[in-house]
Amino acid sequence: MPSPFKMQEEELIQAMQPMEHISELKLDDVAARLLLSKRSLQRRLHQRGTNWTAFKRKCQLSLARQLLDETNLSVSEVAGKCGFGSCAYFTKVFRSATGFSPTAWREIKD
Repeated sequence: MPSPFKMQEEELIQAMQPMEHISELKLDDVAARLLLSKRSLQRRLHQRGTNWTAFKRKCQLSLARQLLDETNLSVSEVAGKCGFGSCAYFTKVFRSATGFSPTAWREIKD
C-alpha cells in the first residue's frame, strides 16, 4: 500500500473498496487500515477539500459505478452492496452525482 502521506484521493478510494460493508465503515477503522490516526485522516481529507461523510459517499458511488459497469446485478442489489437503504434513495443520489439514473448509466456504458 502506498504511503498514506502521498496518497491521492483515488488511491484512498481504492484502499477502501476491498473492505466489505462500505456503509458500515467508520473513520477510525479506515484510518487504522491506512496507518494513520483518526485526526490525521481527517486533516488529509480536509486538505483535499472534503470530509469523512462526503468521502465515504464518493466511495459508495465509485463502487456503484464499478458494479453497474462490471456485473449484471440488479440496481436494487447494487444499492444494497453499496450500503444504500433503499433503491429509490440510491437512484436519487446516483442521479445527482452522475446526471444519470443507474439504469441509464448501465445502458450508455454498454
